[in-house]
Amino acid sequence: MHQVTVEQLIQASKAARISAVLGVAGLFLFIFETRLIEAMGYTQYQTMMMVLSFAGVGLLMLIYRTLQHYLNQRFGFDEADALIGVIIWLNIIVAVLGFVNSLLLNQPDLEDSGGHVGILLMLILVVALGATVYVFSNRIARLENNLWELMRPLYICLKASGICLMAVLIPGLGLILLPGAMIFGAAADLVFSKIFAHAAQDMEDNYPPEIPA
Repeated sequence: MHQVTVEQLIQASKAARISAVLGVAGLFLFIFETRLIEAMGYTQYQTMMMVLSFAGVGLLMLIYRTLQHYLNQRFGFDEADALIGVIIWLNIIVAVLGFVNSLLLNQPDLEDSGGHVGILLMLILVVALGATVYVFSNRIARLENNLWELMRPLYICLKASGICLMAVLIPGLGLILLPGAMIFGAAADLVFSKIFAHAAQDMEDNYPPEIPA
């Protein structure tokens, strides 16, 4: 079993805060997509989106793996391990596919049928990711600990994010609910940050490092 240290929990807390900021930045780029493309060009816009996407995936891996190891170590809770792995891999695949789509399209029109297929596939993966996050919210709620009164906010944010992601294929609602998924995702990151901070403090107070004789 991987042993989580106080330093790793502190790093994860910082990573979660940074992830929340990147989520808000991504929301800004998404909402003002048309204006930003007109101002900076499609290529630069896509480059910014891809940088945020891959940076977000890297932070997500750190956040979720730290959460997994901490829950295993502190509470012996491993019921969410498989789902954490699926969430990480789906995020990686979506980021890579988004990058490939941006290279194939190279402009904001979708006349190429291959572009249509790539975007449809990515939307299907986003729905799958939403379903996984939704199930993950239910699974982690089985933990017999309220995580410093933060379990309920975490559960609500994850569930709401999952529902919004699952709805992206619904005509007329997808473009409205996708920003909602980003907002709830950023909120979940802030909750994760607080959980890791409390966990680090708890570990320092209850399991202080041994002082060499």
